[in-house]
Amino acid sequence: MTEFFVPKTQARLKELLYCLNVNLTCFDEVVLLNETVHDCLPNHPKLKVVVTSKRLTFAHALSYFNTSYASGDLLCLANLDISFEACNLEAASQLLGQNLGISAEHGGLNHSFRRLKTQPGRARVDTCSGEFRPSETAEAAEALPSRPRVLCLTRYERRGTKIDINVSEGSQDSWFFTYPAKVLCCDPPCTAPCTSGKRCMNFYLGLFGCDSRMAYLLSLTYELLNPVSKLITLHFHLSEDREGCFSDLNKRHQFIVEGDQRAVPFS
Repeated sequence: MTEFFVPKTQARLKELLYCLNVNLTCFDEVVLLNETVHDCLPNHPKLKVVVTSKRLTFAHALSYFNTSYASGDLLCLANLDISFEACNLEAASQLLGQNLGISAEHGGLNHSFRRLKTQPGRARVDTCSGEFRPSETAEAAEALPSRPRVLCLTRYERRGTKIDINVSEGSQDSWFFTYPAKVLCCDPPCTAPCTSGKRCMNFYLGLFGCDSRMAYLLSLTYELLNPVSKLITLHFHLSEDREGCFSDLNKRHQFIVEGDQRAVPFS
């Protein structure tokens, strides 16, 4: 699930359409929750386009998943320029299924996963607010051994026909959830993007710092895993079009979800 947009340059558009077409071969269904209609999208039986008339937020994406799908379904929420042809999606499903009584014995998938809650110093926190302290969250995680999992995957960089094995440390561009997803929002509901600084997921995908802000919010109710050596996701951005949205999300509560060991080069 993601949102499609038309960038300024044709080179960037080709990259985004490439990722979309690749992902249509990887998933049972690709859902685009778009702000407006786009005529450039492919006509494909696996592609579901929903025009929402508003830009996609994390809260909206997870709420749509909860109202449109059912028990046993999995959600992959990702940035538009991420592709999954090198990702073992069955392994991702099994990792998430460990807390659902499903075996995760698959090619050594239990090897060296680092749990966010037990990694002191891996949290980046807004020290001005006093709302969140890593030690307290670590204790809370130990008290909740059965909390569900989310995969927060750090990307690899596509360099032409080669894959850069140096992952983008400290960032995640795709998230895997089991049904139903836990959604944190303001009460009463706020208008996107949320600027309250509270525990609210009503902010846009693609904002600078949104991944580590989302990781912090997810860490309140989930166990977070970043098995970057097992699940390879590819970022495709070689064009010169660097249009982006910057915000102050990086100044608020954040987590860095450190990955496990580096993967071998993909070929």
